[in-house]
Amino acid sequence: MLNESVTSLPWRLIKRVLPQHTDHGGVMWHGAYVGWLEEARVEALSATGYP
Repeated sequence: MLNESVTSLPWRLIKRVLPQHTDHGGVMWHGAYVGWLEEARVEALSATGYP
């Protein structure tokens, strides 16, 4: 059974765009999203009690 904190909508992981995620023009690099998606997946699994 999933924890209600995971199944209730909306579910958010708030992140700050750091300078290393941007190019010289201050535009966020698209590859940073992959790491954030993985972090959100791990947090969602952790909220269900999955180790």
